[in-house]
Amino acid sequence: MEPAGSRRWRCIPEALVASFRLVLFSLLSGFGAAAALLRYEGYRLINISAFLGILVGGQLLSLLVLAVSSFWLRHRLSHLQKLFLPKLVRDLTAPVSLSAWRWRLFTSFQQAGMLFNLGILMATLWKVLTADLAFGWATTLDVSGQGIHRIVQTLALPWGGRFAPDLTQIQQSRILLKDGLAHIDASSTAAWWPFLLLCVLAYGFLPRFALALFGGFRLHRLQRHPAFSSPESERLYQRLTRNPLVFSSSDEDSFPSNPSPSPAELPPFKPSGPLSLNLHPEILLESREPAFRNRIQSSFELLLADSPETAAGILKVIEVWQPPLEESLRELRELRKDIGPDKDLLILAVGLPNPTEPHFFHPPEVADLDIWRRKLSTLQDPRLGLLPWREISS
Repeated sequence: MEPAGSRRWRCIPEALVASFRLVLFSLLSGFGAAAALLRYEGYRLINISAFLGILVGGQLLSLLVLAVSSFWLRHRLSHLQKLFLPKLVRDLTAPVSLSAWRWRLFTSFQQAGMLFNLGILMATLWKVLTADLAFGWATTLDVSGQGIHRIVQTLALPWGGRFAPDLTQIQQSRILLKDGLAHIDASSTAAWWPFLLLCVLAYGFLPRFALALFGGFRLHRLQRHPAFSSPESERLYQRLTRNPLVFSSSDEDSFPSNPSPSPAELPPFKPSGPLSLNLHPEILLESREPAFRNRIQSSFELLLADSPETAAGILKVIEVWQPPLEESLRELRELRKDIGPDKDLLILAVGLPNPTEPHFFHPPEVADLDIWRRKLSTLQDPRLGLLPWREISS
């Protein structure tokens, strides 16, 4: 077996390679996108509308999508995030509330956005330093120079309106195909590049930088103080801290007193207090309920509360010989909402009715129990337990 230390050191180069690929891809993407939009052939001005619309407007749109998705996907991972998850995490039954992974991916995406904008800035500066670029603006819409000037001043508000073309420069750098380039002032066409750089910096790089810092802070905080609030961690916590139900039966071979369920099954647990019996009248006659309560308390060492107000949870009786329907799961979800997330919900699984006293019910079939266990495990309820009924000799 490979030592744990060697595996740890082997993961370091893999992480460095992945980071290098992210840096290279993001930088080249931003550099290539800007270089393509800043291509100047000498006979046609570079239209700043395409530059602002694609490289600045596209990023503002992506930030809006990020804000909306963060609101709607607050407690689960998006499909895009799942694509970048390791296979071990992606194969979990319910990848929800994985806060550390969510913030790690969020931070990586923002870092990639920072590098993308850095590539845009590098390409723009390189073009400005090595080529005689001429910028202008053109549109088929009926927009005057004053309208464009108001838009430019609005975009330049974050840095006080400086380093932006004035009204005269905007009017003189308008692209009119019928007039050619002879009437265009060279100083007016060169006045646009500082404004374009600052737009990329203010609306592209700095928001991504701030979001990356925020995501890194949240990730660091979660790693130092992990929150055990996800269904997976709650289930593990219950298994480590709660004692299994103690079965007081002479038939110890037919029912082990310390079961070890598989990860897909529901672990039995010792309730933290008395339970309120939830028994549908169609399952058992009301006249037999007192004897049934006594049998539960004596056979399973459970304490039943006299009223729901004094109960620490609910003991719900379900006939598992009937297949689990979506209506049954919906009823359990509603029951969980009613009692709250901190109370126990223990299901007493019974088989076919047994009219012979004192058994009340036949034990459930193993196949039926397995079906219900797997179906109930989809609820991802860490305080949900399954207790099979068994016949007790009097």
